[in-house]
Amino acid sequence: LADSRCNHVLCGDEGDKSLSGSLELLRSLGLIESTAVRGLQGAPDKRNVSMHPLLSDTCRLIVEEHPSIANVHQDQVWVATATLLHRAAQRHSEATELNWLGRYELAPHISALVGTLPANSPPAAVQEAVHAARLAMDHLDRTGAHLQAEQLGRRALHLSRNLPEDDPAALRVTCDLARILINHGRLGEGQEL
Repeated sequence: LADSRCNHVLCGDEGDKSLSGSLELLRSLGLIESTAVRGLQGAPDKRNVSMHPLLSDTCRLIVEEHPSIANVHQDQVWVATATLLHRAAQRHSEATELNWLGRYELAPHISALVGTLPANSPPAAVQEAVHAARLAMDHLDRTGAHLQAEQLGRRALHLSRNLPEDDPAALRVTCDLARILINHGRLGEGQEL
């Protein structure tokens, strides 16, 4: 999502033969590279898949230039993408073994999702994206990237306006952004939220 050479972490369990076959074909054509990534304490090993820029750009062109192809499952793609990023961020935040690099690498992808998710997306996609943004905001703020955390928080807050006012995702991102602002001496702005 963030750039033309995306890294995606795929779980090796489930044994989905269709996905495995597709990945093997792409690897044999030199369009992806796959390397093992050690799982966190007892978690199964994963595969890190790097996509060739040509493949990534081609997929983007298909989606942008042939919306009829993309529209068939567009809502499902948004929900799946947001859910994947939320779960990855959640897994990193709940891990007992800190992986700062992994958490930091997720932030641009989450930011790209929050910035590009259409306003008319399914509520589930918006909720998942906002939850992922909250986790990324927290990490960015705790590691000293306060401005990035605030910017992501403001975009997530704007996106959350597509949800009902009492939606837990909307309420939590509002509270988290207010906390970040207040903690950095911007009491008035934090209280306004």
